Amino acid sequence: MTVCTSAPTLPFCTQSNCGVTTVSRIVGGFEAKINRFPWLVLIYIYYANADTSLPSDTKCGGAIISPDYILFAAHCVLRAIAVRVRPGIHNVNDPINEDSRLISIEFIVSHPEYDPLTESNDMALARVSPTIPFTPGKIVPICLGLNIHHVVGSEVVVAGWGVTSFQGQSSDVLREVSVNLISNEQCRTMYNSSGVTIKDTMLCTLLPDKDACQGDSGGPLIYEIQPQKFVMIGIVSFGIGCGSESYPGVYTNVTNNNYITWIRGIVGNPGC
Repeated sequence: MTVCTSAPTLPFCTQSNCGVTTVSRIVGGFEAKINRFPWLVLIYIYYANADTSLPSDTKCGGAIISPDYILFAAHCVLRAIAVRVRPGIHNVNDPINEDSRLISIEFIVSHPEYDPLTESNDMALARVSPTIPFTPGKIVPICLGLNIHHVVGSEVVVAGWGVTSFQGQSSDVLREVSVNLISNEQCRTMYNSSGVTIKDTMLCTLLPDKDACQGDSGGPLIYEIQPQKFVMIGIVSFGIGCGSESYPGVYTNVTNNNYITWIRGIVGNPGC
């Protein structure tokens, strides 16, 4: 079992399809092109008395980091009785088939220091069964980034099937948005009056009217290190409202060395 990580020179990720998309983004648009983010999975969350043989109305996003594991947000599975994932999907109404099927979860491991009150360490790993078959251009893992891949002011991308406005309707099709990284100091200042604590293990983005929202939780925050090659630097965690000028979007910083060590300890040795 391996987890896809990246180095400054990308010695092994370059040789694989890790983090590579064959599709460029829509200029000035919001709906992602089909197969634009081939590492993204839709996670169905089931609660008591739910029929787990059908797609659930409660959804999160997640990222494939190896054939066996999905990386996503721990808050997504609080009180859940079951979880299933669906890779290779663009429209949630598309029929389930070999390229876009529901896959069962063998077990989930939330970060041992996850705190649902503060959303600190909002991170979890799900082991899938059976393993996810990779298909170049359609289903591939995402590389995990390094701290050099998040620079204040950089444009980063988040995608998902969440609502398109705060408390609005969720999207049937995968949508993407570009946002800007801001400093944690600025983020702390903006959240100061709300009582929310922004920790060093978090990342923040801000661009008015553009943000992740309900239903996008757990999905990857990604940075394009070269044309059509991405690394994952964050996990959609929380915010106040969506696209607010006053409150940035907050993400778990997966480039944190302690997190990388924790992920490797469960998934296995690094490599692509």
